[in-house]
Amino acid sequence: MDEIDTGLRGQVDSSRDTLRQAVTDSLRSYEELVSSPEEQRYYNYLCIAYGGAPISFKSLVTPDKDGQQDLPTRRAVRCQDEYQQILKAFNLWVMPYVDPNLLIKIRATPWLLPSDK
Repeated sequence: MDEIDTGLRGQVDSSRDTLRQAVTDSLRSYEELVSSPEEQRYYNYLCIAYGGAPISFKSLVTPDKDGQQDLPTRRAVRCQDEYQQILKAFNLWVMPYVDPNLLIKIRATPWLLPSDK
């Protein structure tokens, strides 16, 4: 989970300021903001992470010192259902083709160096 959290943190950090500036500049709402594929993808990543591990990714819905949060509450309430839908599809369409022994080996592989965490 540390590797996933670190990877998502990088994505969040690189996109957050750009999206927040867009909201501040134009005072658009969340619904208006997520009009481009990149913006939709950003919120989808956050939602999948939060829906799959709400405790680990609680910071996504916790307001910062300015009262802003990375994942709007009105989107966050749907994330667990969205995650379950993706998980079900993944298990149905991808997992039948995954070698279980190789999966165990891959899950045991340390993907990040200690200095990367």
